[in-house]
Amino acid sequence: MSHWAGRANLEYYRVVKDWLTALGPRTSLIDVGCHDTPVATWGDFRLRFSIDGQDRPELPGVTKIVGMWPEHRPQPESLFSVITCLQVIEHVVEPAAFCASLCAAASDAVILSVPLRWPRGTERDHKHDPISESMIAQWMGRQPNLTHITVGRCKRGVFLYDMVKIL
Repeated sequence: MSHWAGRANLEYYRVVKDWLTALGPRTSLIDVGCHDTPVATWGDFRLRFSIDGQDRPELPGVTKIVGMWPEHRPQPESLFSVITCLQVIEHVVEPAAFCASLCAAASDAVILSVPLRWPRGTERDHKHDPISESMIAQWMGRQPNLTHITVGRCKRGVFLYDMVKIL
């Protein structure tokens, strides 16, 4: 089973899809750490990108980049209207620097999701569990404009940062 097939019905993806729809139309969207999800196809964006460290399936209308963010980001001198980064930050060694790179590359909004308050050891690849809302705010350097906490056993926090308001 693919990564997406096992997660397609999760609440946090519905929230992200709704937020991306509400944010359009915009010029560009990049999904950082996309895995095999269709997130980069959601919403009304003229240019669409996905970036992942592994070669992932092609998505219609999406420019695929194989490489790690931020080293391989396309158009390094340009900003992206919206950046999504879902279930990635918990794997990053230096989350504050990673979050700063997302903020520096977004002109309009950054949407993040993380496993929220999962006990240490739940996932062997997570470097920061348990992650709290205050940790995310510290890494991002500010409070989010919108927050959604999913229900259920494995909670996820979804956070939207309006970059226009801080410029």
